[in-house]
Amino acid sequence: MTELLLEYLMDRLDAPNKRRLEERLQVDAKLRHQAELLRQALAPLAWDAEIQPPPNLAARTVARMAEYLCRPLPKAPLPARSEVSGRPWWRRVDILVAASLLLLFVGIGLPVVYRLRSAQSASAMVECRKNLFDFHRALKTYEEIHKQLPPVEPPPRNVAGMIVPILQDAGTLPRDFSVVCPGHAVAAPCSWTLQQLREMPAEEFQRQAAKLLGSYAYTLGYRDADGHWYPINRDDETLDSTVPVFGDGPPRAIDSGNSANHGALGQNVLFLSGHVQFLTSRIFDNDDIYLSIIRRVEAGRHRRDVVLGTATARP
Repeated sequence: MTELLLEYLMDRLDAPNKRRLEERLQVDAKLRHQAELLRQALAPLAWDAEIQPPPNLAARTVARMAEYLCRPLPKAPLPARSEVSGRPWWRRVDILVAASLLLLFVGIGLPVVYRLRSAQSASAMVECRKNLFDFHRALKTYEEIHKQLPPVEPPPRNVAGMIVPILQDAGTLPRDFSVVCPGHAVAAPCSWTLQQLREMPAEEFQRQAAKLLGSYAYTLGYRDADGHWYPINRDDETLDSTVPVFGDGPPRAIDSGNSANHGALGQNVLFLSGHVQFLTSRIFDNDDIYLSIIRRVEAGRHRRDVVLGTATARP
């Protein structure tokens, strides 16, 4: 509920969820109190709204600290024999001082590095969520104009990644839309137009198509008992708003594990309603979001069999 309240206070909820939450806030005094505490906690953020941090600040800070931590120090010069007399107590003192400094750094320095890395990870997750919200707006705008979600391209161009140039060609998705999750480095996105991709030789298309979705994955739709393919459609009354349609791409080893975009901790997923949620497991509603019920990357075997495929995945 805290995450839902945060999205409400940051104006990230879609209209149906916003309306339901506001109705609950009217009758739930405890929830109103929690919302007010969160509102007060978020209020100071407005003071820094116009301040933009330098690019990759957290990453550069961690790298700078690592540079100094890993830098070999010059050896201390050995004292002249005339300066050493009796038992070598200086060796014990040096060891004690070095040990004390090491313990001090472990106690103070490592938590700082951990917090910086955590901040960097959280920032990447927020940017990744923003990409998914932008993609949802593009899909919704396309649907409002064409009265349907984008149709699948005919073979051999019927790959999940074609959704990006289709939306860009329709003018609902910016040409500079980021298909790279900030938490995961992948190849640069493809800059080909929809028409160029359609006219491209098959081998060249296969190479370029791999870049179309970057580090994300898109729904492959589903097939009925007769093998007919259908896209995920908002007007389908048998589907509800909790159907995943877009999200972080699967791990390299497709059979198990979370997306690599966020250190295998989980994946951001965009639902049909426009809601974005970070799932700590790839299993949602008793369904693997990356594989069909027969453990394949393909169109689902029924309406609720969700499969999010990478750029070159085919229904």
